[in-house]
Amino acid sequence: MNSRHTTSASPENHTPIDSNWGREAYPQSLVALNPPPLAYDTYGYVTPECAEQLFRFHPEVVLYCPEIPQNTGSISRLCAAMSSPLHLIEPMKFEITEKKVRRAGLDYWEHVRLATHPSWDAFIKTRINRRFIFVETGGTQSPASFSFEPGDVLIFGGETAGIPRAIMEQTQCCANTELVTIPMFNRGVRSLNLANTVSIVLYAAIAQLHENGAPSENITHTRHSTSSNILR
Repeated sequence: MNSRHTTSASPENHTPIDSNWGREAYPQSLVALNPPPLAYDTYGYVTPECAEQLFRFHPEVVLYCPEIPQNTGSISRLCAAMSSPLHLIEPMKFEITEKKVRRAGLDYWEHVRLATHPSWDAFIKTRINRRFIFVETGGTQSPASFSFEPGDVLIFGGETAGIPRAIMEQTQCCANTELVTIPMFNRGVRSLNLANTVSIVLYAAIAQLHENGAPSENITHTRHSTSSNILR
């Protein structure tokens, strides 16, 4: 049975750590084309032999002008768990150090590879020759059928406005872009929660990448060395 992870420090005391790595040039040539060998334990953790290689293999998540701090905090926790970098494009409608963001991210902020960017133009200049996957309405490719590649950049818009059409058109002129849409089966529902959307697409991409790129012999099964179970 899974138990709740406990810590002596309150989650709201943990501050998001913005690092310089995300604002430096990270071209396609630095992307890892194959995952490192993985060790899978009985509690559900997958530990890479080389954590840095896993960060360079998994997709990067980009939130364009996010508006709701709790969503960003939840997505940060997801990115930490999935070893995927997270980028926040300004302007945002909250401060990254706000209590609501910290609480939603719990005490996992030290595991989040996080970077903020002053504008969309500033961000795309750091991702030369990378493939940009816009997750928006109006597409014909779903996450289940789309062919993801190592190092894809997954872009999600703010909760109210989404990704501006001008941003997508501008990026198409200078980069390789794709449009992915999550199909919904009830017209009475206008949209999905942003954190849920990121979860669906990111996990679909990672599951596909490891199925296609990680032969089964690269995954070993081990017993977890501590008594702690999956963090919840």
